[in-house]
Amino acid sequence: MRLCMRPRSSLLPGLLCVLSSACAPDEGTVAPGDDTSSSSATDPTTTDSTPTDPTDPTTTEATTGDDEPGLVLFGDADRDGVLTPADLALAATPWRWEGPGALVLANLDDDDGDGQRDADDELVNGAEDAADLARLRVVGTALPPDVAVTLAFTGAHAGTCAAALRVHVGGEGWSALAGPVQLGDGALELGLEATRFAGPDWPGLCTLTASAAGLTASTELRVAPWLMLSNAAETGRLYVATGAYANHGFLDGLSAVATELTGLGRAIEVVTHPTALWRDMWMQDTMEIGYTEIPGPGGAQRMHVVLRANRGPNADKFPPTLLAPGVGVLEVGDFRGLGGGDEWADWYGNLEVSPPVPGYPLGRVYYGHNSTSSVSLHPAVVDFIAAQELQEPFAVDTSWLSIKHVDEIFKTIHLS
Repeated sequence: MRLCMRPRSSLLPGLLCVLSSACAPDEGTVAPGDDTSSSSATDPTTTDSTPTDPTDPTTTEATTGDDEPGLVLFGDADRDGVLTPADLALAATPWRWEGPGALVLANLDDDDGDGQRDADDELVNGAEDAADLARLRVVGTALPPDVAVTLAFTGAHAGTCAAALRVHVGGEGWSALAGPVQLGDGALELGLEATRFAGPDWPGLCTLTASAAGLTASTELRVAPWLMLSNAAETGRLYVATGAYANHGFLDGLSAVATELTGLGRAIEVVTHPTALWRDMWMQDTMEIGYTEIPGPGGAQRMHVVLRANRGPNADKFPPTLLAPGVGVLEVGDFRGLGGGDEWADWYGNLEVSPPVPGYPLGRVYYGHNSTSSVSLHPAVVDFIAAQELQEPFAVDTSWLSIKHVDEIFKTIHLS
């Protein structure tokens, strides 16, 4: 079986409080492990963090000065979910995990239900899809009324950033950026989505630059990471397969437990997957359910993202069926066709994450390594997780086991 779990707290407030020596938990932040989510913490040096209408150009125009031409570009650098003058003040500050710096969501779910990931087309597929866009703003001061703004990714990895991040221009609706854009009433609203996560070829960090009337303005942003969920996270949905093996007694027991938990106010949805494939019966091995998020006006804008396993052409057909609004699907690596006692190395019972540990408030990922054959979990998967930077993976020697999976050695569960 496989659990679909909810983070016990929002990612960003926890990072701001744990990783930044200048921040400590208070009424505006959430410490790791706290069940109650809140809006992201703001930079401690910021004095003006009053939420404002992100479509109102007058919110920040005064801060750019009215006497001489000016151009600014900024996103949600203080990570409170709205664009404010505080973000403008931080626009040129280098991006850091502990803040400041804007984040962009890898838009891999399917909000319009067309069977395709939203990032795979250039459309903004309705209000739910628009909510997945990271908002940025260009503001000009004392510029000609017909001035056009050119937007481009610059600096390191500019080409990869241009391919991996899509810029949409706001107004009455959203349209993909196709060239220079009229600044209009002194302001231009942007919405960004990513088509992929960071990887070993690209750290997910980009610089976006706006140019107009001989002026330029730049800001750094990063694709929010894919994160694995610890078994200590709160369970919301339980996936279990049936068909290839006779497990009716097991299913009946799960149903009874789910009913009991519902009576206690802790409802768990049990999702049954009928299959004739013996590999798919092992739901623990067919997928890993993680999540990604960015700050939003009402709190964290969160998306579960299912990582599909690499177990061959006749396996792992269930994970792609989970693509839906708020649920994305991801594949990393290819089937390796291992044998000689290592044929199970890429099954995701060999991929787990710890609860929070010192220095890693979101836990560390661990996986099995056969020290005899030097075969480990798929290197592409390990490299992908390492590129997310927040759950640094490490290997555990599983050579003494028959199946060689780390979940057969230790696993953390949450009992409260």
